[in-house]
Amino acid sequence: MLETHPFSKDLREAVIVHIPHSGNTFPFGKESYDKDLLENEINLSTDWHTDKIFASELTTLCSGISRLCMDVERFYPVDEMDSYGRGIIYTKKQ
Repeated sequence: MLETHPFSKDLREAVIVHIPHSGNTFPFGKESYDKDLLENEINLSTDWHTDKIFASELTTLCSGISRLCMDVERFYPVDEMDSYGRGIIYTKKQ
């Protein structure tokens, strides 16, 4: 594992690339949803190919889980997007 140092002259150690929404797996609870609706929402909500666009030798954090299952950029326990059903766990369709 690469140890990172924020003031390193080597960019591979100083920069972390965060790619939060390229994942499209929904690892649990699928049976609770309409299959076609879930597939459609995953297709609409995934930032397709951003993991490939921003791939580099820099340290990369990339979530493989769909933001519908867990949006890693939301704050817990309260995020302003909660009122729109788009908090850490999405409860409304797009």
